Amino acid sequence: MFWGVTARPDTFIVVEIRQKIYARQDRTFRIKITTGTVEHFTDEEISMPGVFEISVAAEFSAAHSLQGYPGNCAQVHGHNWTVEVFVRCRELNAIGIGIDFREVKRAVRESIENLDHSYLNEHPSFTELNPSSENIAKFLYKELSARINSENAQISKVKVSEAPNTGAYYWEE
Repeated sequence: MFWGVTARPDTFIVVEIRQKIYARQDRTFRIKITTGTVEHFTDEEISMPGVFEISVAAEFSAAHSLQGYPGNCAQVHGHNWTVEVFVRCRELNAIGIGIDFREVKRAVRESIENLDHSYLNEHPSFTELNPSSENIAKFLYKELSARINSENAQISKVKVSEAPNTGAYYWEE
C-alpha cells in the first residue's frame, strides 16, 4: 500500500503528487511505482527552492471598541499595538539582500500612520467591521501586499498584538 493505492506486484501505477510551493505555484510530480520501488525521481524534481523570510516590527497606539462583544471590550479602550510583518524572498541580490529592511519599514510606517492615535472604529476600513486584532492583521496584510509584493518578495503573514502575550496572524494560502 502506498498513499492509499494498492497494486499487484509487476504492475505499474502513475501517481501524481501536487505540491504547493512558494509564490503560490502548483507543481506536479509523476512517479512510477513498480513492485514497491519508486522510479523516475530526479533531484531537480524533488528539490524545493530555498526561501528567505525577514520580519519588521512596528508599534502604534489607538483606541477601539468591539461592537457586540459580551464584556468590557465593547467599551472604548486603547492599546499600544505591535505589528510584525513577515516578507518572503526567493532570491538575494548581488550584495546578499532579498528586500531592503528600509523599504519594508517605510511601507509598514506608511500603512499604520493613519491608525496611530486614532479611534479605529472610525477608520474607513472598520466602519462596517470590528477593528479586532484579526481584522487589523488582514487589513495590513492587504495594504502591505499592494505596496511590497513583487516577483521576488511577497508578504507572507502579518501579526497584530494588542498586548505582549496575545496576537493574531493573517496570511493567505
